[in-house]
Formats: sequence, C-alpha cells, structure tokens
Amino acid sequence: MQNLSAANSDSTTESAPREKRRVIIDTDTGADDAAALILAAKDEYTEIVGVTVLVGNVDLEKSADNAIMVLVTAGADIPVI
Repeated sequence: MQNLSAANSDSTTESAPREKRRVIIDTDTGADDAAALILAAKDEYTEIVGVTVLVGNVDLEKSADNAIMVLVTAGADIPVI
C-alpha cells in the first residue's frame, strides 16, 4: 500500500498541471445553491458552461432571476436557461 502522507512525499516530483473541469449546473438557486454557484464561478479549476434552473425552494422565474443575480455578483458571464 502506498503511503500518501505529506511527510513521505517526494518534493522533487512535479505534479501535472490541473485542467479546468467544464460543468453545467442545474439549480433551484435557493440560498445553499447560490453559495455553491458563487464558489464554482470563482474556482480557477471549474468552467461553468451553463446554468439550468428548476423549481425547488422558489418558483421557476425567481430561480432564474436568482441565478442571474448570483452570476452577475460573481462577475461571471454564463448563460442561464
């Protein structure tokens, strides 16, 4: 079994650069989803290619409005469907 602890790691080994993960987020844009959407929008290794909204904590129109507001606040130009 390989020991993965930091104390036993070889500091001379370089790790491969991390690629961005392209995602589509499906959300009802309640408070919990809004926080997650901001975190994803600000994550350097995540590329949100689109956001879809659904009824959940709020109705569909409010969910779409919330998603747009959250993305604008995060400085992200991402389509909301």
